[in-house]
Amino acid sequence: MPVDGRKRWHDLLKSWGVDPTQADQKFDEIAKAYARPGRYYHTLDHVLAVLETVDSLASHAKNVNAVKLAAWLHDVIYDSKASDNEERSAEYAERLCQELSIPEGQRVAALIRTTKTHEAADADAQVLLDADLSILGASDADYQAYAAKIRQEYAWVPEVEYRKGRRQVLEKFFTRPKIFHLLSHLEKPARRNMAAEISRLADEPRTLILLPETYAVCRLDANAPVPAWATTGSFFSITRTNDELSIVCLQSSVPDGIKCEQDWRFFQLAGPIPFTMVGVLASLVQPLAEARISVFAISTFDTDYLLVKAADLSGATDALRKAGFSLR
Repeated sequence: MPVDGRKRWHDLLKSWGVDPTQADQKFDEIAKAYARPGRYYHTLDHVLAVLETVDSLASHAKNVNAVKLAAWLHDVIYDSKASDNEERSAEYAERLCQELSIPEGQRVAALIRTTKTHEAADADAQVLLDADLSILGASDADYQAYAAKIRQEYAWVPEVEYRKGRRQVLEKFFTRPKIFHLLSHLEKPARRNMAAEISRLADEPRTLILLPETYAVCRLDANAPVPAWATTGSFFSITRTNDELSIVCLQSSVPDGIKCEQDWRFFQLAGPIPFTMVGVLASLVQPLAEARISVFAISTFDTDYLLVKAADLSGATDALRKAGFSLR
């Protein structure tokens, strides 16, 4: 086991006056648990990474030592086929604290239980949960390595079922108003990483079709009749509101003198896309927003369409490919 891990453990338990021999025995027990077969991500390396982030957020915690002990023990019991890992880890923490005469046993256990729902009720829980989820905002390479390790831990789950279940977990986080309480700088990269993985996990590979024509977005008066030129070509979209008649159609069909924005290219998301699928349009828009490319989106019953300026087409294509989309 890493020397740093053992030293960290001893330094923490020293604050409660735990006998070094007892501390050493417990470290070996915990390290053995984290090294059990079937663990690829939820290992001692993950614990040490969480502890490093807890250190960086220590000033926000009211009981930082309790947070650190919870970080050490939050995944000590882990079975990918079980649904009570957090509860059993919390119970283990309470027993350990009782054996070592650490008075914060109940507090540590309560913190561990928050890792099941990732809902923080206080500052200590915010520190722990942000540290536990910080991998979501990692670099693209580190995030993909993390995702691959999670798949290894669920190797017993058939591919179709895994994709569906993993996507549901990610979509739950993706639709939260915010993922992090304190690590706000990780919010954008986390959403970008999750959007890319959600795309990769979709029932069918996420494929974008680049339509060959150039389109215009036109504005007519709200009470204007729909002109015949607006309905030419294989795609057009007409929306009437109290304020305007908005038309998206082939640029070559638009007469002179019409108020319009020109030179738009179309990406069609290969569908159909179920209405129950969450985050689809966000997974398209997010990488383009990160690349500072403006978009115009249209949704239909079956799928989504994304328009970008022709001048931005190359940059948009690169950003979408990096986000996990294939193009044809």
